[in-house]
Amino acid sequence: MKVYSLIAALLLAVPVLGQQATQEVAKQPAQPTTQQLTGHILSAETHKSHQTTSIYNSSTGQYSHGGGTAVQRDTEIQVGNLVYESSHIHKEVGVGRDYPVEIETDKHGAARRLDVIVGDKKYTYKITGTREAKSY
Repeated sequence: MKVYSLIAALLLAVPVLGQQATQEVAKQPAQPTTQQLTGHILSAETHKSHQTTSIYNSSTGQYSHGGGTAVQRDTEIQVGNLVYESSHIHKEVGVGRDYPVEIETDKHGAARRLDVIVGDKKYTYKITGTREAKSY
């Protein structure tokens, strides 16, 4: 009788242990993946725009003037048939050259970050957009 009880207890414990193991695997977050490829720097540009504002103060009857300068930076890096856009510029990365790059993707497979490797240094670009490369 004790032998049957022991066998029954073991048979019931095995599926519970299997469920616990699968739950532990499911609890682990998906790790971002990194791919190493070759990228071509298409462009690195800085755009400046000057803006002026005028505000009329109705209580004094006078205008108030102000101004400012906005700076926008854009870098385009082609990897395969995709062009990655970023709002960062690194002076050490030359336009028109090929560099080893690493693309980090999130758990959904979308590209998040691109590292350009120049010598033994990495220059990181946060990806703000992607598009297909134009074929001529």
